[in-house]
Amino acid sequence: MRWPGRASVEPARTARPTGVKIAVMGCIVIGPGELADADFGYVGGAPGKVNLFKGKECVERAVRTELAVDKLVALIQREGAWREPESSRISESVSRRRREIAVKKRP
Repeated sequence: MRWPGRASVEPARTARPTGVKIAVMGCIVIGPGELADADFGYVGGAPGKVNLFKGKECVERAVRTELAVDKLVALIQREGAWREPESSRISESVSRRRREIAVKKRP
């Protein structure tokens, strides 16, 4: 995915690990409530910066967005919750999603 002003993210790199809840939100105002049920959080903190959470605890502040996904993965790995996604599972998921989109586009 690519958005102006944001880092490019490869779907395989950010495939959600099984059994881990990750909350992703744009600002801390909403953050604490949404983080209540999440194992980890990725929360906008300032323009171009995010804060990373383990549960409700902020463990890294002001992480540059281009580094944030790697730092989140590293955090999850340090906590022993990361499982590398199986490439076949990801390919199957991407193929299934493409088929769903193709069906929706048909008149």
